Amino acid sequence: MITLLASATAEAAEQSGIVETIKTTFGLNWPFFIAQVINFFLVVFILKKFAFGPIQQMLEQRRARIAEGEDAALLDPEVEALRGHEVTRETERVARRWAAEAVEALGALPKSAVKRGLERMADSIVTREG
Repeated sequence: MITLLASATAEAAEQSGIVETIKTTFGLNWPFFIAQVINFFLVVFILKKFAFGPIQQMLEQRRARIAEGEDAALLDPEVEALRGHEVTRETERVARRWAAEAVEALGALPKSAVKRGLERMADSIVTREG
């Protein structure tokens, strides 16, 4: 088969130019070749318009959502810091309520001991906040 092509190519090259050689070797039919080129570009246009275009648009929307999520993740530590303050405030409220309950429970003790304990607790809260 290769020798047949080689001999056909050599014969065709002797008779005419390179276009004629290709035409005779591969059986190039110009009207069909031009129709195939037109069909190829039509298919490319249709795919780009109706397939690749919507897919590209969907991917761009996905990229935008991911970027928004990343931005939200960068802002999230600030939200967590605010939540941390809320937790600290709630802990402080609970601690004060327990301290008040402890004062009521320790009502039988001398007032000076209770007063010293509350002062120490207040000092530790102030020190922690400061």
